[in-house]
Amino acid sequence: MSPFSARQPWPRPAKPKYHGHMAIHLDDKPVKLTVATLDELLIAAKAMLADRGRMVVEVQRDGRTLSAKEIEAHRKRSLGQVDWALRSALPGELAVTTLREVKDLLTEARQKQEQAAGDFQADNAADAMRGLGEALEVWHQAPQAILDATNLMRLASDEVTVAGQNVQTLSAALVDQLRDLRQLVQDGDTVALADALGYEWPEITQRWQSLIDALIVKIESR
Repeated sequence: MSPFSARQPWPRPAKPKYHGHMAIHLDDKPVKLTVATLDELLIAAKAMLADRGRMVVEVQRDGRTLSAKEIEAHRKRSLGQVDWALRSALPGELAVTTLREVKDLLTEARQKQEQAAGDFQADNAADAMRGLGEALEVWHQAPQAILDATNLMRLASDEVTVAGQNVQTLSAALVDQLRDLRQLVQDGDTVALADALGYEWPEITQRWQSLIDALIVKIESR
C-alpha cells in the first residue's frame, strides 16, 4: 500500500498568506519554500524530514487528500494558488498503519467469503459471485501491501513466521489457493465453492492475520 494512501483527515491549520495566495504546511506547521511544482515540494519536504527519519505519507490540496494516482498526475504541474499540506510519519508508524488496514480488509474479505458460501448453499449464485469477487480484490492486493511494509522496515523475508511460514511462502501458497478457487468457479461447482469458502478460507485468512499481528509486534518492539 502506498505511503500516499488515503488517511483520515486531520484539522486544517490556519492559513498564513505568502507565495501569492498559496500556503504550504508540513505537519500542521507553515513552511516557506521556493518550489514551483509538487515534485519540487515533495523533494524539499523529504530533505527537511531526513534528519528526523520521517517521510511524507499524505498530501492535501486545498484540504482534500490526494490519492497516489492523483499525486503522480500533479507532480510536474504548477502548485498554483491553492493551499498544500503534507503529513509525515516514521517508517514504523506507516508500516504498522498499513498492516492494520490490511488486517481490517482481510476481516471484511472473510465476512464476504462466509456470506458467499451461504449464498452458494442457498443457490443464490449471483450474490455469491458478487461477494466472492469483492473478497478476491482484497486478496490480490493484501500480500503485496504486507510485503511492502516488511521491505520498508528492512525485515528479512524469514524474520517473522507463522506456523513456519513467512510472507513469501504464504504468498506462494496463496497463488495456488486462488488458482484452485478460480477453477471451481470456471467449473461451476457451487458445492465445492461453498465448502472451500466455508471451511478452508477462514483458516487461510486467519493465518495471514496472525502473520500481520506478528509483524506488528516485531516492528513495534524495535
